[in-house]
Amino acid sequence: VIAYNKVLLLSISMDRDVRLTDAMSMECHAKLTGLGGHVYALSYNAKKALVAGGVGDNTIRLVDLAKSTTELLWKGLQSKVTAVAWNPLGSCAVDGVVYASNPDAPDGNSIAMNKRWGVPQVTCMAWLGGMAALGTPEGAVVVVKRQGLTAWTRVHTFYDHTKAVTAVAWCATSSQLATASNDATICVYALDGGVVSPLRHCLTGHGGGITCLDWSPLGVYLASASVDSTIQVWKVGRSEGYNFREHSGRVLAVTWVDDATLASGGDDQSIRKWTFADLVRRPFPSYLS
Repeated sequence: VIAYNKVLLLSISMDRDVRLTDAMSMECHAKLTGLGGHVYALSYNAKKALVAGGVGDNTIRLVDLAKSTTELLWKGLQSKVTAVAWNPLGSCAVDGVVYASNPDAPDGNSIAMNKRWGVPQVTCMAWLGGMAALGTPEGAVVVVKRQGLTAWTRVHTFYDHTKAVTAVAWCATSSQLATASNDATICVYALDGGVVSPLRHCLTGHGGGITCLDWSPLGVYLASASVDSTIQVWKVGRSEGYNFREHSGRVLAVTWVDDATLASGGDDQSIRKWTFADLVRRPFPSYLS
């Protein structure tokens, strides 16, 4: 989150608090408490200075950072909300249903998107303009594209993972799509002229399921967090990378502060800021291109 020339980090924890931390000083600037459940996901809308949060009490909450107010949205969901994404606001619950909602009309009905996309259950999702990448419990990744206001077409379906897809991430600078799974592999595809290519790279090296993916701002590196307590920083197309091992439990989230610095958090209840170039460069166990 960028505000007034400062880099601010939004973080969530199993203590049900949402904290706003200065990424340079690591001082907590604000804290949101009193939520009805654990916060499982956050998504920031820089244009409106709004944060959408998926909460364990089966609700979505909208936080206005300028006014320091919170609004409860879209009651009636059937399970905890584990993913939210703007463009438009979409939420994904544990039951695998994706809802598209209008944040300017919180009392309006949310639209279930699964039937329109032809995907019964969704585990994770990511937007790139009018396209969305959808992960599934079976290991497939479905790419859909909006046609008009209500129509959608399926661009491609990938079947390169053998277990549930846990993370998908578009690279904004090169339109590459990275996907990750409980099978401990990362697949990278390229988007050329609106057409998604077959498998471009398969990155291996994690010792367990992958929980999070994030591209660096310039799109040169890809960071991946895993239940094996490590974070890998990959330069896609090369067999060597960087390995961060300072967490003592599952790493659940990783994000880039800038093109050299990352922040990560996990089961050890810590948020760590680190520079990947300071780490010892280690070749990963295997790599396929």
